[in-house]
Amino acid sequence: HYCRCSLEVSAQTLPRGSTSRGPEPHTYPVQHMADLRQEAGRLLQQSLSTNTWATYQKGINALHQFRSAHQLQEVWPVPLDQVVNFIAYLSVTHHSPNTVKTYIAALSSHHKFHGLTDCTNHFLIGKIVTGLHKSAGRPDTRKPITADLLQVVTNNLPHVCSSAYEARLFKAVYCTAFFGFFRVSELVQTGPSKTGCAIQNLSFSGNPQQLSIHLPHSKSDQYRMGTTVTMSPIPGNPLCPVVAIKHYLEARPSGPQHAFVHFDHSPVTRYQFQALLKKALAHSNINTACYSSHSFRIGAATSAAMNGVPEHLIQQYGRWKSDCYNAYIRLPTNSMLHN
Repeated sequence: HYCRCSLEVSAQTLPRGSTSRGPEPHTYPVQHMADLRQEAGRLLQQSLSTNTWATYQKGINALHQFRSAHQLQEVWPVPLDQVVNFIAYLSVTHHSPNTVKTYIAALSSHHKFHGLTDCTNHFLIGKIVTGLHKSAGRPDTRKPITADLLQVVTNNLPHVCSSAYEARLFKAVYCTAFFGFFRVSELVQTGPSKTGCAIQNLSFSGNPQQLSIHLPHSKSDQYRMGTTVTMSPIPGNPLCPVVAIKHYLEARPSGPQHAFVHFDHSPVTRYQFQALLKKALAHSNINTACYSSHSFRIGAATSAAMNGVPEHLIQQYGRWKSDCYNAYIRLPTNSMLHN
């Protein structure tokens, strides 16, 4: 395992203590030290998200494939010329610039975890990655789900859903995703261990009642401090997430732990979230190619910018930790019906 191997090698590089005379150091039972190493491993594992560890492992695997294809030795630290040629290999095998950047970050972390000299921050590497970005010519083509387009989608739900309950369910989850700037993984099931929002994390309070959704952890919450997203009622707006959630909960079956479930208690999945979105769009003859589950988060940022919301508030609402929120604002493409 990537994390475990890193810890074991790093532990071997730790200082063994001074050789000068002095008070006798405490000695620890072997089992006790093994427990400490296990705890250190757990803490190291928690330093990055599960997705980041998995992505970093993909980067290391890609390096192995590159070396195997070109009959190169498995030497560590990786020589500068190998890193340069590895980037070229990723480019000709049609990896996106962002993926290349992530894989180089994986190499950098691998070197640092093992106490090895890291050449990935070399000037030459930076320039080659910059050149890859400039020559790629593959911009993010995903379009935003704006408020106007969300209205079209929700109006079409009764025509594409199998029941009135399903229409309530998906209107609730779509309106919540949009107005809460949510990642789809924060609401619905995206994997066996990624179950989305739990029903106990939904609550109402205040007068008029506000909807609060507690996120125990998320992509931007690596320390698992938790955060709560609060949405206020929007009087007279048919897309009001507070009203949509209440309407859904009136019909929701009791029992399941997932917040958004079908009438048979099974949770809504990412695939269903996206598949029904495309059906609702297609019902109005809208080209679905550039719309995905992430279009809601893109649309939330775009709509906020269109309505004059300051950038620092957009960053706060979307829980972005860096200026990457700028990539979500698609002002030139906000005329969503001209497809």
